[in-house]
Amino acid sequence: MSKFYSKQAFTKLKQSVFLFTFLCCLSLNVYAQKETRVSGTVYDESGEALIGVNVKEFGTSYGSVTDFNGHFSLVLTTEDPVLEFSFVGFVTKQLRVGTQSKMKVILEEDVAQLEEIIVVGYGSQTKSQVASAISSVEAEEMNKIPTADVGEMLRGKAAGVQISLDNASPGGSSSILIRGSNSISGGNDPLIIVDGVAVGSINDVNPNDIASLEVLKDASSQAIYGARASNGVILITTHRGEEGKVKVSYDGFVGFQNAVQRNFDLYNGDEFAQLAREAHRNDNYGIYQPDDIVFSQLQREVLASGQFVDWEQEVLRQNTVVTQHNVSVRGGNDKTKAAFSAGYYKNDGLLPGSDYQRVNLRLNVDQKVNDWLTIGSNISFMNGLRNREANNLNYLTNSPLSSIYNEDGTYRRWVADKGQQFNPFINIDETDRQSTTNKGLYNVFLDFKLPFDIKYRANASYRHNNVVDGNYQSSLEQQGIGKSGIASHYNDNTTELMLENIVTWEKKFNKHKIDFTGVQSTIERRWGRTKNDAFGFSNDLLGWKGIAGAETQQVERSETERNLLSFMGRARYSYDGKYIFTATARADASSVFGDNNKWGYFPSLAVAWNIHRENIFNGTDFLDVLKFRASYGSVGNEAISPYSSLGTATEYYYIFNGNTTAGFAPDFMLPNPNLRWETTTTLNTGIDFGFFDGRIQGAFEYYHATTKDLLITRDINSTTGYTKMIDNVGSVENTGFELTLTAEIIRKKDLSISLTPVFSMNRNKITELYGGLDVIPNVGSTTGWLFVGQPISVYYDYEFDGIWQTGDPINESHMTGAKPGDIRLKDQNGDGVLDDDDRIIYDRTPNWMGSLALNVNYKNFDFSADFYTVQGQVRHNSYLTSNANGGDLRGNRNGIKVDYWTPENPSNTAPAPSNAQSPLYMDVLGYQKTSFVRLRSMVLGYSLGEKALNKLQLQRLRLYTSVTNPFTWMNYPSYSPEKEPGSYPEAFIYNFGVNVTF
Repeated sequence: MSKFYSKQAFTKLKQSVFLFTFLCCLSLNVYAQKETRVSGTVYDESGEALIGVNVKEFGTSYGSVTDFNGHFSLVLTTEDPVLEFSFVGFVTKQLRVGTQSKMKVILEEDVAQLEEIIVVGYGSQTKSQVASAISSVEAEEMNKIPTADVGEMLRGKAAGVQISLDNASPGGSSSILIRGSNSISGGNDPLIIVDGVAVGSINDVNPNDIASLEVLKDASSQAIYGARASNGVILITTHRGEEGKVKVSYDGFVGFQNAVQRNFDLYNGDEFAQLAREAHRNDNYGIYQPDDIVFSQLQREVLASGQFVDWEQEVLRQNTVVTQHNVSVRGGNDKTKAAFSAGYYKNDGLLPGSDYQRVNLRLNVDQKVNDWLTIGSNISFMNGLRNREANNLNYLTNSPLSSIYNEDGTYRRWVADKGQQFNPFINIDETDRQSTTNKGLYNVFLDFKLPFDIKYRANASYRHNNVVDGNYQSSLEQQGIGKSGIASHYNDNTTELMLENIVTWEKKFNKHKIDFTGVQSTIERRWGRTKNDAFGFSNDLLGWKGIAGAETQQVERSETERNLLSFMGRARYSYDGKYIFTATARADASSVFGDNNKWGYFPSLAVAWNIHRENIFNGTDFLDVLKFRASYGSVGNEAISPYSSLGTATEYYYIFNGNTTAGFAPDFMLPNPNLRWETTTTLNTGIDFGFFDGRIQGAFEYYHATTKDLLITRDINSTTGYTKMIDNVGSVENTGFELTLTAEIIRKKDLSISLTPVFSMNRNKITELYGGLDVIPNVGSTTGWLFVGQPISVYYDYEFDGIWQTGDPINESHMTGAKPGDIRLKDQNGDGVLDDDDRIIYDRTPNWMGSLALNVNYKNFDFSADFYTVQGQVRHNSYLTSNANGGDLRGNRNGIKVDYWTPENPSNTAPAPSNAQSPLYMDVLGYQKTSFVRLRSMVLGYSLGEKALNKLQLQRLRLYTSVTNPFTWMNYPSYSPEKEPGSYPEAFIYNFGVNVTF
């Protein structure tokens, strides 16, 4: 928790500490075992002598205290003595004495004790001086979730940040959306910056290396990154070396995972058999068919024996291991500081064949060459090996009336002898899907101190990302049977070179503070892929590694290059810490845009008023912080593919003189030399508040963002010789509210309890489309439609209105061809006709999101619980509708158990089964509210006390246990509220861990 102290309070505290310490030290009798004496003086950064500084010989009980002139004198007792200097309000410093007999020591003011430091683009600020919308997330809170996905760790920790699960398999990731979707075609992923360098993914960094994480949410904070910042920016700062004794830390855990508890039932053997009978009955004029027609011989045998197969139980693995180990070493002296870390993560996965392991290495070094030059480097490397599960496991949809094995113990190929249900265990054994990733980041910078308080940094970085992916499905696998094995292999290689020149200047005079930052930057990014698809193997021995021996191969090579040139300036002014002004301007030129619009210009302005520092509030006990903020500005989006503005050619094959010949012709996309940036302009207002000595703290935000010149691929008249064109047409708005609040309910010596609720609400809508259109259709699909006045992401379909029952006036209705047991659609306008006017728009975006964090500390125990909720979102569940996923009630595949219609059971929730065909309009049953509340984690820890640590010669030892995803409350039938049931299931994890610092 951040606390706010006045300078006067600190002065009184310093005087009290000095008097107490000085009196105590008068009674000390120091007996030196070795008569070596050292003396010196301790100053603050301004050169003023510090009174009452504790000076202690590290590792002993011998010490002294500085006098009224800042002097100290101490007899040393060890062979290689280290002195530790500590004082309230200053950073504790450890210095090796060496051969010195007199020392001059300068202590740095510990601003973090006074106020939280916020990292901003190309710099940092105290929290009170920030005029923008920035959320800061504590690394310790994030690391409570045992995963390698930093995005998942961020879930619920920052207002306005929506985290959605992309893939729950080992090595999978989550998508991050900040304050809604701004773009239709240009991408909505935020920019990720690690130690000042843009990276490809938030998972490029080891979570244990993170020292701080900030989310830049408004145009003022983002404008310094200009062309890449319209979807928000996440700044990550990693740990660096510190002056003093070397610290060695180990953080690790081992956990056991199972699939989270599903909230739906599958048909058991008897229920599935009855479903199949009803499906055939409905096709036979209401008369049941004999079982020898409905079922295969194998199915009848299984039905008679009652030995049904629970495919979920057979396929899903239980109590698989997830583990992580991290070692870090940090330390340094007044010249050299270094931090090294090594991390290992492994997840064995819930589905057979799936696992992931990752190794991270990082080395950060700062070397002070002299008083005006410092050289630094940030080097990181990551190696990941991911094995993916086979396709077509079908553990939810395979019939329970089946058998895994033949009589001789070998796998059956078709497990039910009906319905084309292939044995998933053959697919598991006969599939190899492996991906290897190697990522490296090499950053070097030189910091120069120039005359007139000017600082200059030359910053250079090189980043590479190589992915080698291989896939093999043998001649026995379901899809490889008819092709004598199928293989694919690709090699992706991405490199990025960045060069920056950064100039900063800062000046304080009287009550005024002003600083300036100027940046010139150039970025070159290259991507290349070699891909080979092949089939027809003489044997399966080498798998995809023997792809060169395949009978049929198709080799492709792709390359792209993109460049960005940028200039930026930012000026900040503060008067008396009360009134803050920030102005930023950035100009970017991107190679991906048309010749006529290479440059984009992105200005912003922000103001803030620290109301609590006005004289009227002097002496008030209840008010700590009250700050009003407002910002307005623009940022850009260049996230389209290279060459999109140019005319490109496509390779075609044709027969010439009896021979196959390759040639090139223009493709279907018309060049657009006027293609330009998407630009998002945002108005943000906010209030920061704190009351009762930090017991209540929080922030409220309101924003309105408009994105213009949307990048959309639109249809054009084919008489031009082209059919489509990428153009800047249309606009989108995002408006929302955010609230973050922390309340310390109890704050006592041995007990503290705090609650932190976070609330976010965003409204997204399209305000303009090209040609003045109100709708851009996507005929033949329920997705991809664009409507003015509606969100970007919607479904467009009919609405379920129950099931037609016997006696209903069907012939006078809008669905005259229906019969009892069929799905009834709602006649929206009541005109008695079913047409497109009866389709409705389903909003796929949440109404609001929120989280609640509980933290309890009792003596040496700590406990935390983290809740997360999303409300109002609609998702389509194909496992309630499609034949392939067992949702269409045909009785061939198993599926989610529903209350279907029969003459004896006139249900109003699901139609009558039919084996011949899927019920009409089955898709409308799939639109489900995915509102949910989830208890994401609970953590219980115990930290050893100071006496025990001293005996063990440790600085810290904490043991903990935690559970992840123990409970989810939702109506959407699935393992996860964010994925369909057949997707890789999310894991319930219970683990045990340790944090130790030597």
